[in-house]
Amino acid sequence: MKSIVNHDKVYKVANDFQRVSGASNLGVPLCEASANSKIAHDLKELARYLGKVVFDGRKKKYAQSF
Repeated sequence: MKSIVNHDKVYKVANDFQRVSGASNLGVPLCEASANSKIAHDLKELARYLGKVVFDGRKKKYAQSF
């Protein structure tokens, strides 16, 4: 895979249409709706690599942010 994309880092993200669709339909971030799923884990790892993101495991209160 690395030779195909000609890059030293390659990240794969699990395909889980049902979880993604469910979270989207509910308007809830995937990493909160299915925090322990493989796809959420893959996306968190990618976010950490790209943006040095830290996940603390706490859920945000969306109603208070409006």
